[in-house]
Amino acid sequence: MALGGTVLADEPVRREWPGVTADRETRTVRVEAWTTGVAAREPMEFFLIYERSGHDYEAYAVTPARPSHVHEALEFIGLGPGRHVDPERLRFWPEGDRVEIRVEERDGDGEIRRRYRAEDTILNLETDRALPPAGFVFAGSLRLDRDDRLEGEGYAADAHEPHAIVTFFNLPATVLDIPRAGAQGDLYHVQVRHPDHVPPEGTPLRILLSPAPPPVPAGWRIDVRLAVEADDAEGFRFHAEVEDDPPAPVSDPPGFPAWARAQAAEGLEVWCTPRFAEELTLATLREAAGALDRLVRRHDLRITPPPAGELYYQAFVPNPRFRDRPRRHVQPWEVHLTRGEDGLAARMVRVERDREASTAVAPVYREAQQVDAADPEALRRTLDETPGEVPVLLVFAPMDATLAELRAWLGPALPTHPVVLIYPDVP
Repeated sequence: MALGGTVLADEPVRREWPGVTADRETRTVRVEAWTTGVAAREPMEFFLIYERSGHDYEAYAVTPARPSHVHEALEFIGLGPGRHVDPERLRFWPEGDRVEIRVEERDGDGEIRRRYRAEDTILNLETDRALPPAGFVFAGSLRLDRDDRLEGEGYAADAHEPHAIVTFFNLPATVLDIPRAGAQGDLYHVQVRHPDHVPPEGTPLRILLSPAPPPVPAGWRIDVRLAVEADDAEGFRFHAEVEDDPPAPVSDPPGFPAWARAQAAEGLEVWCTPRFAEELTLATLREAAGALDRLVRRHDLRITPPPAGELYYQAFVPNPRFRDRPRRHVQPWEVHLTRGEDGLAARMVRVERDREASTAVAPVYREAQQVDAADPEALRRTLDETPGEVPVLLVFAPMDATLAELRAWLGPALPTHPVVLIYPDVP
């Protein structure tokens, strides 16, 4: 992004925008802001928003600074944006340089009254504590003209609500995101304004952004090559190597899960793209993916999107709720794979609500369309003939189906239907 701020003639290491000053020498961005009137223990989704936002009822502070100017200021002091979250493309964690946010709360004369971190302003009701002092991720807001799914141009956080600069949940259109996976719906009633940080509405703030010191000199992130291999005794085993020159194997014992937990306990991010052996059956894939999912849920592991044509690990540990038609919010295509003499065969089913038979409390669903797909290309053609359908596939397959068989059938669908949930087709 081109720098558009004003260079101060007497201090060439500094640059200014409305409400923002960046100092390259001290590597600090200063943002002027003021507090909102959100009451103690009320849900709070944003730490900082642009003054044009209509979300001050759920934000800690408001600033005259444009989100894109804060982005430019962070780049000016040498920080690099990464990638915002994008669940449709299986990116559930923000990536980018880590930023520490400190707050100077001031009185009417401009004198500092209190100092604290942005994380201190939120109370997590599950832990009864403030957020851990882990900083925020400089992911950078999505740009409308760089996403073929969107219309318009420019920096999305400037152009659209909620005009977010710092969020307390994952949001594609924010400058700074939380350093973990956290969906809005999961956190809304969990994170509230901390009762220890409720200054009067309109209290002046000076918000200081600077590089967060990593726990080790090498930085915050460890990238791992993770192979999930077949094992005659255990069903599967993990073979992991830290991506380095040369690659460094993860010792066994204690094994990959214990190693990942130990790194996370030190404050490090462990990232990997698991490669599953193609001979693994659905039964074993569910066990292996379950072990990975337990690490993910503990915030010990982050899993990147798979290579083209490969299934994401979550395909093998789907939410059991969506197996049942009445419990789904929408009805994607179902793909029923059954084993015959010549291998797997596929029947596609499109489900819709039976309006005549349904009541408000007891919905009834019927199979509105069935298609016997002779091969994976036929499955692909059926999807192409029904544009606008939900880009999700619900798959029911025998437990002895191998990854090679599942990939052969489902791989052609992944470019338009990247979210695949595979359930065991058991009685």
